[in-house]
Amino acid sequence: MAKPRFFISSTFYDLKSIRSELEVFLTSLGYEPVLNEKGHISYGSKEKLEEYCYKEIQLCDILISVVGGRYGSKSVHGDDTISQHELKTALELGKQVFIFVDKAVKSEHRFYQANKSNQETKYTSVDNKKVFEILDFIDSLPLNNATFGFDTGQEIIQYLKEQLSGLFKNLLIESSKLNEVALIKDLKENIDTLRQLVSIISKNNTPKQDAISEVLTLQHPAFARLKSVLKIQHRVVFLTVSELKSLVSAYGYKYTEPEPWEDDNDLEFSRLMPDKTTNKLVVKRSVFDNDQLKMLDPADWDDAQIFVTKLSATKSDDDIPF
Repeated sequence: MAKPRFFISSTFYDLKSIRSELEVFLTSLGYEPVLNEKGHISYGSKEKLEEYCYKEIQLCDILISVVGGRYGSKSVHGDDTISQHELKTALELGKQVFIFVDKAVKSEHRFYQANKSNQETKYTSVDNKKVFEILDFIDSLPLNNATFGFDTGQEIIQYLKEQLSGLFKNLLIESSKLNEVALIKDLKENIDTLRQLVSIISKNNTPKQDAISEVLTLQHPAFARLKSVLKIQHRVVFLTVSELKSLVSAYGYKYTEPEPWEDDNDLEFSRLMPDKTTNKLVVKRSVFDNDQLKMLDPADWDDAQIFVTKLSATKSDDDIPF
């Protein structure tokens, strides 16, 4: 199962213990922390080492930025430090970001803002006043610019616990909303069906039974079932076996010809997946009557009439290691 990946961005020597605490905390939750000093970043030989840090951020879900009193190493990108450019990269990629600032630095930053013009001012919380320029940059961000002050790693961990709980709660709410949207969509389709039925009966000379049959055909439960098992986004309609074969072929499913001695067998289609397993789509012959889609009462429909199974991967000659 894929784990959420957290990129921990900070200067190293002054914040080494906090980075270690964050690693232990995230690992205990089953998440994957990414720390440069632990060899979690793969380096190549074609670019500067810091570029591989920025590329690793693309593969992470959340960036934790910790700002202490050290300015850190200069980046090759303008006047940024490497940690600052890691933060910029995450923001540009739209990643979730949590920013933590040492309380002493955060407090003295306000004093710095009131005395920027005084070049003689001395600061005790930082080794370079450019650290305050990083905080100025964070404050100027239109989004994701909230900072949390800390004295200890445990304060960061407690804050992350609350924030991650909030993210999980929001995920559940969004998931619930998706179900509501699906329900509304189903209701809309049913309303549209009734409108079509009224329109056909009132405007045409078509016999009522034929009109009802025409509309209900377009709402056949087999269409919704096939759409679901193949994860098709648009509307699905097929009225014959031939149309079904053409439809599923567009999604990579190849019809499996039956053996000559097999009569009235189910329709089977297969698709080779990227992981070398095979998806088998089965459509029961009972869905059709002489190759024509059979009209069914929705109450009589059984989802087992259309389903997909995954077959185990089979070894090929390409898998032989010699």
